[in-house]
Amino acid sequence: MSKVLKRAAAYALAIAISALAAEVAAAAYAYAKLGEFVWMRLIRSATPTASSATTDRAARTRMKLFPYTGYALRPGWTVEETGEVQKVLNMMGLTSRPGWLDYPANNFGFLARFDYPAMPSDPSTFYVGVAGGSVANGLALAGEAAIREAVRSVQGFENRRVEIVNFASGGFKQPQHAITLSYLLSLGQRFDLLINLDGFNEAYIGWENMNRSGASIDMPTAIFLFGLQNHFLSASSDAPNKVRAARREATRLKDEMARTASGLRYFQLLLRARNLVAEEVKVENEVGGRVPGRDYPIVVQPAQGLDAEAMAETIADIWVRGSLQMQALARQFGIPYIHAIQPNQYFDKRGPIMSAAEKAVAFSDPPHPAKALVPAVYGRMVARAPILAAAGIRFRDATPAFDDVADPLYFDTCCHFNQRGYDVLMERVIAPAIRDALRRAP
Repeated sequence: MSKVLKRAAAYALAIAISALAAEVAAAAYAYAKLGEFVWMRLIRSATPTASSATTDRAARTRMKLFPYTGYALRPGWTVEETGEVQKVLNMMGLTSRPGWLDYPANNFGFLARFDYPAMPSDPSTFYVGVAGGSVANGLALAGEAAIREAVRSVQGFENRRVEIVNFASGGFKQPQHAITLSYLLSLGQRFDLLINLDGFNEAYIGWENMNRSGASIDMPTAIFLFGLQNHFLSASSDAPNKVRAARREATRLKDEMARTASGLRYFQLLLRARNLVAEEVKVENEVGGRVPGRDYPIVVQPAQGLDAEAMAETIADIWVRGSLQMQALARQFGIPYIHAIQPNQYFDKRGPIMSAAEKAVAFSDPPHPAKALVPAVYGRMVARAPILAAAGIRFRDATPAFDDVADPLYFDTCCHFNQRGYDVLMERVIAPAIRDALRRAP
């Protein structure tokens, strides 16, 4: 063999060894994130993923501006429009399609089986109102059957027809819950029991309002308020389409990351996904930020310029006062009222028993801002629980509810958990609170 061939062979061998070393290193990194070697996927059949193609209907804004709550889902909107029904099923850990997945946004933009106010023709109908943000919205939907069961388990309520009046929605926070309750009561909506599940949105969105949109912490989610206005005022703006495209691409990357059997490919996809997240945040800031010089038709109070400690104190105070207002309304109308602070991965003790796979989806690198915000605000909320109890509120601290649950629960870096999480929350917190409230009710 000539010297040239020997040298070429040596170079090729060195390149192969370097590539193998890089593959092993990347696979080790993926193992640390996922708790499995991606090479094992070679012997497993790939799971087909749902198409993320959108329809013409999905191209319309999912939300509309609403005078009392700031924004609402577009009446008639359904999850089907997103083209991601299978993705929702996967996130929730469901193998079959539940009925609530087909509930449309009603006349007020809440996912429900009927419009509001609901006027019962059957006097035995028992109306359970559910307030809060997206996690509470999930409780009203994924916990619907368990709520009915809890009500009917109480003596005297066995034969009641139980309906859920869902007035929870993504991004909602106090004082939106109190405002919406007052609005619905004024329209004649009857409630026989109220459940308010909140906490995370108050903690995070208040900060987001100030730091991303220059809006006051008490305003409804400002990226939605400004985003919708910017969209309608700038018909030529392509930013909303860019956000949708970025999210579709992020879904595609995550699907490929879940299938790839190469450590190097996994690492490459991870870097692309991180860059995509940064780009999405940049575009969302463009969509949801206050555009200098633009004359907005809606008044959005400006940020107060609070430091971190003052912001946390103010958020907790607004949260307490909102619940006290709901209690005052409930007492006036003779409605038992339950208030629970929702579990969150940034304020629990599941770390030692959480699987590597769940950690990979429940936490991000760099960390989500909620990692610092939630403990600061939640700690103050829990410390104010005696104020709520003194007012007669049936308050439940649900933050430890998941502490000993090893099963996967969270499916994003924010706050959302799957059907198993809702089952645990109902069993340990909400159902006992319902039974206690109804047994004590006059």
